[in-house]
Amino acid sequence: MTHKVLVDCTFCENDRRAIRRLLCEPETMLTAVTVVFGEEAPQLSLEKMKEAALSCGISAPIAIGAGKPILETNTSVSRKTKKAESEMPQPPYAWDIIYEEALKSQGKLTVITLGPLTNLAIALFKYEKLSSYINKIVMLGGSSEAGNLTPFGEANVVRDVYACKAVFQSKIPIWMMGLDVAEREGMEFDGCLAVAAALWPELFRAKEYHVTVDTAPGEMYGRTIPDKRLHSQVMPNVHVVEEVDKEQYQRLIQRTLVSEKDKVDK
Repeated sequence: MTHKVLVDCTFCENDRRAIRRLLCEPETMLTAVTVVFGEEAPQLSLEKMKEAALSCGISAPIAIGAGKPILETNTSVSRKTKKAESEMPQPPYAWDIIYEEALKSQGKLTVITLGPLTNLAIALFKYEKLSSYINKIVMLGGSSEAGNLTPFGEANVVRDVYACKAVFQSKIPIWMMGLDVAEREGMEFDGCLAVAAALWPELFRAKEYHVTVDTAPGEMYGRTIPDKRLHSQVMPNVHVVEEVDKEQYQRLIQRTLVSEKDKVDK
């Protein structure tokens, strides 16, 4: 069975590495790459991004999306993104590509998000029926414990808390690969974890919770809060990854590295 996957990312080096590893999997079809702001807005032109894509072996469409959050309510985060704002290229934009690929996949598309969830949230706002066309979202982001951009907030959530909130409310099945899991396991928190969770979910133990996002200014800003009450009556909306089969994960990553090297040698 072929996995149809769309990757929404910041197109940084770590993201490119995750995409290259995804491309090593023969039963995976990369349908598109959409780009969102991260530490900086997507300042490269579409032409430069396509050049970079060639070096990564990406033949799928690439589209630029949001260069800033839906609402800029946290000034310490907003200043970092405003410095890198740039003129948007011509459409189609990331949210249009997300919708088009989801529609073509007939409900079998997995969306992997490696940055803020802004592009996906805009797609959900613009296309009312989108949620019925996406099979699953695997997000690299969030934390049930400590954060990395704020005391309790992980960067991909903090940079657009309202986008994350909208996605959590979409009723699409979501797997959250949080910062806390990687830190507990002593693993690098990068896109390869999200790719592995999308393709080999059996390597991860996840539990369903109702997860909310703290949007109030303060040290809790951006915190993802799972409702872990034993008798909670709230409907779960997120599969929160709690454990990783580290040995098997590393074996799979090593296998993709070998496969990638073989491609280069040829």
